[in-house]
Order: sequence, then C-alpha cells, then structure tokens
Amino acid sequence: MFNLSKASFITIPVSLLFVQGAHAVTQVVPFHSAVEPTCVITLDSSGVMATNGLFKLDSAAAGGAPGRATILTTGDSFNVTAVAPSAFTQSPDGVGATTFLANYSASGVTDVASAPGDTASRLGTGTTALTVNLSAETSGNAFPAGQYQADVTVTCE
Repeated sequence: MFNLSKASFITIPVSLLFVQGAHAVTQVVPFHSAVEPTCVITLDSSGVMATNGLFKLDSAAAGGAPGRATILTTGDSFNVTAVAPSAFTQSPDGVGATTFLANYSASGVTDVASAPGDTASRLGTGTTALTVNLSAETSGNAFPAGQYQADVTVTCE
C-alpha cells in the first residue's frame, strides 16, 4: 500500500528543467611585426655601348642600350647612385687612357629626369625603375677592335 503520510517529496528548481543557452566567449590574439628599412636592387638588363666615332663608346649612341635595374625600398631613408668605373673589366690590348661617365634616370616612386652617376638621389618607398647610361672616351688612340666590358656600380644606401 501506498501511505501518503510517509511519502517524501523533492523540490526541483524550475530553472533546471530548461536547457540554458551557451554563452560565446571571445579572445583577441594579437600579431606583431617589425619591418626593417631595406633596399634591394635587381638587374633587369645589361647595357650595350655602341661606337660613336673612333674615340667614344656610348650606350646612348645609335645601336647602344641603357642598363636597367629595379630598386625596391621599404623606407624613405635611401639614396641611389650609379658610379662610373675607372677602367674596363675587359678590353683588348692597346686601349689608351679612358674617361668614363655614367648618368641615370628614375621613374616610379622616385622621379629623376637625368642625374650624373655620382650624384645621390633620394628614393621613395616602393618600386623605382632605374635606367643607367655609360660612355667611355679615349684620348689619343682610337679604340682597338675587340670586346669591351665596363661595370657601373649602382648603390642604394
């Protein structure tokens, strides 16, 4: 038999009868970086000096071609120069005293119409296209037949 007088009753809170929604939790994860000022020079094409008479080789002469480089900078604290060599790195025997002159122009984030090679120009941040010309002039003797090479030093500092 069932005796109500001795029955036990349990009270269950009403809130437990319903499933409560989960609360979303978020947290930010920070990322940091430090980019150092950098300058990178990439050679796009070598130049070609053509004869301009018997005493001059010149990349700006008919048949010649300028050298081209791309400069990428991550800061605006850099200058560019394109310094002419003091001698050929390759030439036939019999080449007399030679005077070299380099000049350059720039386009892109840096705009230089024409500058002597040893004149520093401030580079902007980003990509600059550099065009370099070189001439070599001898005094006295004509340039003898043969292969010639001279290297212009492009510097970003």
